[in-house]
Amino acid sequence: MKLSKSARSGFFARVCAAAVFLLVPLSPSLAQQPAQQAEWAPCAQCHEGIVKHFEGNKHSVKGVKGTPASLGGGCGACHGDISDHLKTGSTDKLVRLADKKTPADQRSSTCLGCHSSGRHLTYWDMSKHKKNEVACSDCHNVHGKSNRAEVAYYRTTGFELEQEACEVCHLQVRNQFNKISHHPVPEGKMKCSDCHNPHGTLNHAMIKADSVNQLCLTCHADKRGPFIWEHPPVEQNCLNCHQSHGGVANKLLTERMPNLCEDCHDWGTHPSRLYDARGGWFSPAPGVPAGNDNRLISRSCGNCHSNIHGSNAAGTAGKRFIK
Repeated sequence: MKLSKSARSGFFARVCAAAVFLLVPLSPSLAQQPAQQAEWAPCAQCHEGIVKHFEGNKHSVKGVKGTPASLGGGCGACHGDISDHLKTGSTDKLVRLADKKTPADQRSSTCLGCHSSGRHLTYWDMSKHKKNEVACSDCHNVHGKSNRAEVAYYRTTGFELEQEACEVCHLQVRNQFNKISHHPVPEGKMKCSDCHNPHGTLNHAMIKADSVNQLCLTCHADKRGPFIWEHPPVEQNCLNCHQSHGGVANKLLTERMPNLCEDCHDWGTHPSRLYDARGGWFSPAPGVPAGNDNRLISRSCGNCHSNIHGSNAAGTAGKRFIK
């Protein structure tokens, strides 16, 4: 089918317009590269890997934009005057955030120049981390890095876990999370900052509540009460019976029942006794049929005292947390 003269001329005009669009370079406003990248371009000649991760993160967009030229460019926003470093390679005037030889206060002051107004930093001056000379750069990577990590262990996420930054120093806590009963932090369902504020609080262990019980009850609301019959150790502190991070006993208990209960209840209506193989699994006395002792197997004391945190049942049953 032949095209008319007007149709052929219109088609030719569209082809020429497309060719011109492809040949003419994009204007600076349409370029994919941010304009402020030119500020750290000299640094990329030697620090290519750092600049690669730096491009696109919050610091590259907000932190270095409009940095005075007297500091030598965008990287000078955090590293100080880098002009001599660009000319001669000297590091005398640089603020080296990752250098442990630089005092922690000096390294943190660079970050606090912009981040001091955050509410989560209100108690930084009183925090355990500052008192132990922990700087911002000890936990945070200001240049940014890949958010993906190798899926291993029994993790359920491929993203880097906050726990991995904390466990560099808190090795004992890391070991507790490796135990069979633990809060789901290694799986990525919880993170350390759900319970702790690493920048400081007024409370013990920098927890994000006025007491341990209030912190636990933010998730375990069914244990809040009020109860007619309250279990005194529960009312006092959840850590009387439970580990905070992880343990070998079920439900993060400090030790298995009935041993845990017998730490306090060493005498009562059914006095404590040794739960050995004979008393637990065989005939406890001559003439008594052999059988499993319900005070030892399964949930042990919890087989009968099921509402051990507190009960609203009337009478003796509630008083003894049976229902």
